[in-house]
Amino acid sequence: MHRILTLLAMVAVAALLMSGCSSSSNNPTDPGNNNEDLTPPAAPLNLTVHVKNDQVTVAWVENSEVDLSGYNIYRSLNGSDYEMLDTSSNARFVDTVPGMDFYHFAYRASAYDDSGNESAYSVPATIFVDNSEPVIAETDFPEW
Repeated sequence: MHRILTLLAMVAVAALLMSGCSSSSNNPTDPGNNNEDLTPPAAPLNLTVHVKNDQVTVAWVENSEVDLSGYNIYRSLNGSDYEMLDTSSNARFVDTVPGMDFYHFAYRASAYDDSGNESAYSVPATIFVDNSEPVIAETDFPEW
């Protein structure tokens, strides 16, 4: 009986030693690690834009990935290239209209996860904002 217990103990020690010598590792910084997350989240869906006073609110359906970290918000102003405006931790962003004028805003968003993977862009949502000063027609009134 003593020999069987000794043999089992030796097998257990050998198994532990062999598992420590394996080429795979659970260390996330190990380049051989096969557990690295390379899958981006889904692109945000159903972007909507609403304007009130000098603020444009952009909203979308919240992503459901468990490792979702946030969203990047991009804007194109009057047909210019999209530029990243900001990030948001929820499915809503409020932008401020830059001044008194006529604007064409286009927004799109992407999602990113805890590993830094960024999704594809959402379908853009656009809105025209005219907050220029009203034009008052000048007329010649007859003298009374």
